[in-house]
Amino acid sequence: MRASVSDTGVGAMKTGFDTSYSGAALQRHGIVVPAGLDGRERVSLIKLDGTDGYEYWLGLKNFYVITRYNHSSYYAMAVHQLARALRSRRGSGRSVLARARVSDWNP
Repeated sequence: MRASVSDTGVGAMKTGFDTSYSGAALQRHGIVVPAGLDGRERVSLIKLDGTDGYEYWLGLKNFYVITRYNHSSYYAMAVHQLARALRSRRGSGRSVLARARVSDWNP
C-alpha cells in the first residue's frame, strides 16, 4: 500500500524489501500509517522512483514473498500492479488480458 509521507524524516530511514518496521517507528519518521494496518504487523518501507519524485510504499508479507523469486522491489511492484489490474477486471465481463496488435509491440 502506498504510504503518505508528511515529514522529511523518512529520508533517514533504510528502505527496501528486506526492511522491517512497526507502525510506531514509521509514525516517528513522519509516515502516516493507514488505519487498516494492524499495529503489531511489521512492514517493509519501499522507496521507488516516480514521475514526481520518490514514492514510498509499505510492503506486507506477500511483497516480501514475491522478492524471494526476484530480489527487486520494482519487480515485486510490477507483480502487485498486475494483480490489482487483473482483480479489477475480474467479474467485469471484459477479457482479463488486454488485446494488443503485434504491431503495437516495439521492443
